[in-house]
Amino acid sequence: KTPLNVILSVVVICIVPALSEEFLFRGVLIRATKSLGQIWCAVISAAAFSLYHMSPNQTVYQFIVGILYAVIAIKLDSLVPTVILHFLNNLLVVCWYYFYPQFSLTGPLQIVATLLGLVALGAALILLFKRGTKGEERLAHTKTDRIEFFIGSHLIRPFVERKYL
Repeated sequence: KTPLNVILSVVVICIVPALSEEFLFRGVLIRATKSLGQIWCAVISAAAFSLYHMSPNQTVYQFIVGILYAVIAIKLDSLVPTVILHFLNNLLVVCWYYFYPQFSLTGPLQIVATLLGLVALGAALILLFKRGTKGEERLAHTKTDRIEFFIGSHLIRPFVERKYL
């Protein structure tokens, strides 16, 4: 539990997966399944995300998180928020491991966590069914659209408007 070990754990367990998995599951996979509609994009992305982790005891949790991340990516038209959330989720696990190793999500705490997850899943599905989003219409058609999705339209739009891109 040296400082170097903690730093390496944060890089390998928090930063690299947050970037690579969000790019693959919420970026590439959502773009590849765009013709199926938002709901199927989210479900396929979440299923692939949970199966990728190959952890049977966490499959339901990872599927719920995958749905939430997919809805966020589609609705906000950006991967930046999901990368940040993914990083924070993994950072929490690393912090528990290093600084509170006896922590266990069992008993009443597991019930509360499951209920909160189901509420979050319900909220995500409501958002997904809600119409009037830019997400489905804006699934990348041009180079600028792809850049805006992966970086975030609110971050890249000033450069596009000034014709830097």
